[in-house]
Amino acid sequence: MPYWLQHTLSFSILFPVLVGILRYRQLDARYLPFLLLMWIGFANEQVSYVSGKLFRTNAPNSNLWFLAEALLCLWCFYRWRLFRKPLVPCLIGGAYVLFWAMETFLLRSILDFSVYFHICYAFATVLMAIQYINKLIVTEQQLSIRHGDFTICTALVIFNTGAVFSECFWLYAFTENAKFGDSVFLITTFANFFTNIMYGFALLWVPRRQVYLQLS
Repeated sequence: MPYWLQHTLSFSILFPVLVGILRYRQLDARYLPFLLLMWIGFANEQVSYVSGKLFRTNAPNSNLWFLAEALLCLWCFYRWRLFRKPLVPCLIGGAYVLFWAMETFLLRSILDFSVYFHICYAFATVLMAIQYINKLIVTEQQLSIRHGDFTICTALVIFNTGAVFSECFWLYAFTENAKFGDSVFLITTFANFFTNIMYGFALLWVPRRQVYLQLS
């Protein structure tokens, strides 16, 4: 895929970014981690484009983004009360940081992509999203695609499942079949495009936060 087309499709993240900015004051505080995920993700896309043009690699900022994405998704599910005990997300977050640091600075280099960390946190995010969807199925009387949390989690499952498969192919298959690698990368790019659209609509469908009047 031409680099300019990849960058153009990446601008689909502008949709949830702008919706998040316009609806920021209307959304409940528990959506702050997800909004930060969108905003920082957009900034990383622009840094990646500039870095790719100037240095022919975007590995350093991508590695930092992997860690930020992992922690923001974890924080998001914590704010959505997926975990019964606060210690659980703390342990998971600590494991994320330790694993990322070991692969980035000991096993590899900051100039190499932290592939194994990406696979592990993407898989963990898929499991958390599925668990939260199951919780919604039990607790919500009417659950549909227009339910903001459900749409966000569905998009997270789609995107991160694709990330796991694409990274595994990069590790074990792409070196032998470049054409097949390009095809998988193309699918991943379009999956990113459609999940960004889903994120934007999800933020549109999230109800306004409730305002409570204090009676004196």
